Amino acid sequence: MGGGDSKSMQPDQLRKLTRKWAIPIILVTILGAAASYLVSKRLTPMYAATGKMVVAAGPGVSGGSAAIPLSPSEATNTAASLLTGPALLQQVIRTLHLQMTTDSLAKQVTATAETNTELVDVIVNDPSPDRAASIANALMSAYIRQVNQVNAQQTSLNGADILSRIATANAKLSLDKEGLAAAVSAGRDTTSWSDAISTDNQQLSLLASSYGTFLGTQAQSQDEVYAPEPATAPSKPASPNTLLNTIAGALAALVIVAGFAYLREFLDQGLKTAEDVRDRLDVPCLGVIPKFRHLPVRGKSFAPNHRHDEAVREAYRRLRVNLLFATPDEELKTVVVTSVRAGEGKTCTAANLAVALAGSDRRVLLIDADLRKPDQHRLFETPLEGGLSELILNTPTTSAVPTNGLRRTQFANLRLLTSGTVPANPAELLASKRGMAVLKSIGPDQDLIVVDTAPAVHRERFAYICDFY
Repeated sequence: MGGGDSKSMQPDQLRKLTRKWAIPIILVTILGAAASYLVSKRLTPMYAATGKMVVAAGPGVSGGSAAIPLSPSEATNTAASLLTGPALLQQVIRTLHLQMTTDSLAKQVTATAETNTELVDVIVNDPSPDRAASIANALMSAYIRQVNQVNAQQTSLNGADILSRIATANAKLSLDKEGLAAAVSAGRDTTSWSDAISTDNQQLSLLASSYGTFLGTQAQSQDEVYAPEPATAPSKPASPNTLLNTIAGALAALVIVAGFAYLREFLDQGLKTAEDVRDRLDVPCLGVIPKFRHLPVRGKSFAPNHRHDEAVREAYRRLRVNLLFATPDEELKTVVVTSVRAGEGKTCTAANLAVALAGSDRRVLLIDADLRKPDQHRLFETPLEGGLSELILNTPTTSAVPTNGLRRTQFANLRLLTSGTVPANPAELLASKRGMAVLKSIGPDQDLIVVDTAPAVHRERFAYICDFY
């Protein structure tokens, strides 16, 4: 993580980010799990009743109509599609007297063909476990009846010729038996009638055998459907799975908050540590000042009067040392203090830095060059008027500049030049010839000059101060 950092994350950076985001990540994960748990508890439990049905497709016909033979997988897939069709669903609704439409029932029914088998799983989800089992069994029974009816119709159609011949043979046998009875009553010879009846019986026997063979062949060529495992009422609900939903909610919350943390760190361009300054700006960090409430305390620095007071003053002393050692080849003369935007503490930093530099027996001048929102006069409890703006306006461009605007402070070796009355055109005033003459005349009399300039958002004034010094 870290916006604009092309280097790989170091272990210490990873530890810092882990400590920073550990509590938010844990809290959000717990909240996600708790929310999923509560939602799961409020959902209506649904029970899933499962029944298994065997669908064995015949080699000659399928579904009761002559067609190209279906493979076992095609037969089971076809059955699965028909089981969820509106025709069978409507039969189930009428049989069980259900108060619902075929569309709503279809949402509760699932038929799935098992791979490499002749089995079709019929699953019904319903708030009532008994009703779920009843619907599943009624649906399988309706499909079995439909297939059996189609098989019976096909058998009747294909065996019509043999049945017609059997009926004709039976009619002839009846007539021959009547003729035999008449001959016996009349005392005539019955040999011819007996021979005819024997022939009729032989023909009927042959036709019956042919019809039996036809029925066997027909049965082998037709679909065979039955339910070896009827559905039973489940004892436990299939959904919601409270444990699974809780875990899923926790994982989803974890992913979201982790992604947010990564995005936040990736887009964060703030400079919060010395490492950020070195890595992102490729410049050394001279010091890190901890946050504190800057209240003026006479005779001391502007650090707060609490247990962190000494730590803050030590941070400014460390900044002073690093600043002085930053230019070993030339004497440090001027330090310009600015910030990215207003309210970041540049005024307090400039004041405390000037106090720390004055503590090293150097003559230090603090100039409040923020002519838009000056604040150094408040820190040092001195009037605003009679400062830089008046000095520039009252300075001739050809004569020496008076320095009576420099004010002593409660700190030894430190003088202050306030901003003076806020002008209407601060940028033009600083960039004028008189402004340049004032700034040039002040420099030689001081060992160090600390300039509290405007935030970098007011670029015209900030750029001028930097270019001048």
